Amino acid sequence: MLIVGLASGTIHERFYSAINRYIDSHVLISIKPLFGHLFLGGFWNSVGFGLMCMFLVVAGLAIHAYIVSAKVPAIMGSADAMVLNLEMGNFKPAPDWSEYTADFGVFIHARIAITDKPRTVTSFILKAAIPQKDGQTIDYVANCEKEITKEYYHQYNVEGRHFGYRTLIPRREMLPDLLAKLQTPLQPETHAEGWIRFELKDVKNESGLERSGITLFAVDARGKHYQLETANMRIPSLQDREYIFRDNA
Repeated sequence: MLIVGLASGTIHERFYSAINRYIDSHVLISIKPLFGHLFLGGFWNSVGFGLMCMFLVVAGLAIHAYIVSAKVPAIMGSADAMVLNLEMGNFKPAPDWSEYTADFGVFIHARIAITDKPRTVTSFILKAAIPQKDGQTIDYVANCEKEITKEYYHQYNVEGRHFGYRTLIPRREMLPDLLAKLQTPLQPETHAEGWIRFELKDVKNESGLERSGITLFAVDARGKHYQLETANMRIPSLQDREYIFRDNA
């Protein structure tokens, strides 16, 4: 058994030695001049080969990290609801009442996250492409208002029961101001959520807001724009009894 083991070990050693000589003479000979000067005692000793492998692994990881970081935006976020505010003083009918325009307050609930380093968000930009009854589309652009004052509330209904009967129960909530939270740099891998306020002027066919193409951007301190996700954003109509109102009391 001892003789067989020794013979087997000798065969394995000769086999791997032959493979190494083949690789050295046929595969690696062309790149020896490029790397031979990097290591003392010759590139093809065991220490030099290990160092080269470590260098290639580290370089590969660095390149991979750079590619991944380039694909992930520094500011990410999504909006899940857009609720309107219309006050009678902003309703502008034509002289013959055949049509009208209105100035709408647009309130969007959104979440923002930072992926790389502490950052502030200085503004948000809303773009809305609203289809008209004649088939045309009007594009509206608005910068967010600097603050949401405390007299604004979110009014909506939830299903409940009253004396055993199903009914709608009204709810009223204040609006946490997202932009105010983002004036302090947001830390990486954290998020903030709240409401953003916009004013859209002279809107025609406000019912088209329900099917309009909404695009929302966050703007950092350097003026760079980051598009937020709006594909799953709810846009209730005024008939849904969900709206923003201002309590002047």
